[in-house]
Amino acid sequence: MSSPKATLNGNMIPSRSGTWWTLVLFILLLAGCPRRSTSATSPVVMRASALPTASIAPPPPPLLGTEDTELPSEVAVAQNNQAFEHHKRGDYAAAAAGFREAVTTSPGFLLARYNLACALARTSDTSGAERELRYVFERDLPDVRERAHKDEDLVAFWSSEAGHELAAYEATLVDRWRAALAHGLRAMIWVDSKTQGNVVEQNIAMLRPKVLRVGVYDPSTRRFVTQSPAPRAPIGALVAQDLPFSVVATGVVNPCTNDNCPRLGAFELAMLPYDAAGAPVMRISHPPPSGNRTEDVIFATAYIDAEGATLDVLDWANTNAGIRRARVTASGVTEQRHTEGELKSPHRMDVITREGVGVTHVAPGFSFSQATTELTTPSGKKIKLGYGRRESVRAPSMVRAPDGASVVVVFVDSGCACHESNYDSKVRHVVMRVALETGEVTTVAKGAGNAEAEFDSDGQLWVQSDRTLERASDHVAAPAHVLLAPPSVLTSYCCGL
Repeated sequence: MSSPKATLNGNMIPSRSGTWWTLVLFILLLAGCPRRSTSATSPVVMRASALPTASIAPPPPPLLGTEDTELPSEVAVAQNNQAFEHHKRGDYAAAAAGFREAVTTSPGFLLARYNLACALARTSDTSGAERELRYVFERDLPDVRERAHKDEDLVAFWSSEAGHELAAYEATLVDRWRAALAHGLRAMIWVDSKTQGNVVEQNIAMLRPKVLRVGVYDPSTRRFVTQSPAPRAPIGALVAQDLPFSVVATGVVNPCTNDNCPRLGAFELAMLPYDAAGAPVMRISHPPPSGNRTEDVIFATAYIDAEGATLDVLDWANTNAGIRRARVTASGVTEQRHTEGELKSPHRMDVITREGVGVTHVAPGFSFSQATTELTTPSGKKIKLGYGRRESVRAPSMVRAPDGASVVVVFVDSGCACHESNYDSKVRHVVMRVALETGEVTTVAKGAGNAEAEFDSDGQLWVQSDRTLERASDHVAAPAHVLLAPPSVLTSYCCGL
């Protein structure tokens, strides 16, 4: 059989032989291509530079981050789990079919897509595995990157031509991911855990989110770009435009129903840089790695600045020892002596409260008096806000606009109704914008639940009201579950129930 040759369109044709065929080609080359003139007497000859050329623009690079912030359907989860049983038994073809069904049911189910890539790699379908891994890498690179390179299912894949192509593409994604994290609104994805228990159990379940991811929301693409792998046993997080890192709290929430509940067991704060690598730059935990495990942390408060965090912890089992204070920076963790009074810090994180994880941001130089309801500016000017006398969950947040012309003040208040016929609690918020030159005060939002405010990299104000995040200028909402701060819970157990 004659050997194959590739034509210009990529098809294969048999080679031909014979002197007559060679002679015909030679004559055609000598004669040249026939030309058509526009005139019988004066043909027009076009210069090479004037000849039209066909140019095909390269396709734009794919968008990064996830556009689907909803959880996969229960059907898709069941399909994925059933397929995983096939995979564990070594029936990779059946596993691939099952994972593909899960992806069809919920296209944004990244775990099922990753599992599909592993099953396809096991069946030597390296191009299919590369396609699915590329899809996952483009949407959640920090969470899947390290895992994919250590996965036994993918060892042979990384040695294949398709694996080499993905590795080269991955290197470009790292730089693009880092650039994406530098633009947009620093935020988090928060999805509550669900429970069929009583009200107390439901409230405690809401302190243990099913999903917590930190990163940047890009309003122009409506995608969320993650900055780190998904944390295990998350409790809460703090994000801010002026910090070089986000803070994620992980640990154990111990259910109880008295006035000092809920309580924490061992927990950790991790400071995560806005980088595709996703590795923490600092960590601080309670108890320390060398300490004894405790089960009843009454409160834990972190004071956070650009250099690190100072953590105050009161342990129920060691109340006589008082509050433990430790400071973490890039140099490590050091124990410090606790003194009365709160620390001055631009960011405060109450790691565990009845209302969940509370965060407070205070712009440098600003202060607020609960007694007089006055805002004091860095220049010493006092502006009457006329709000703030109620029992507050925490001090108000104060976030200054990038142009310096205004400051946004966020009040979050709570109260318990502990009467014989009425046991209830409420969390409410009021968000005000204050013009520093004129002192004009405008109410931006008010209602039930938690609230927070932040400016994105373009200077646009975003306000979280309960579980909805909107751009203040046009009320365009971010996708579901994208928030600035953990939501609060209605503390039906605040009366000791």
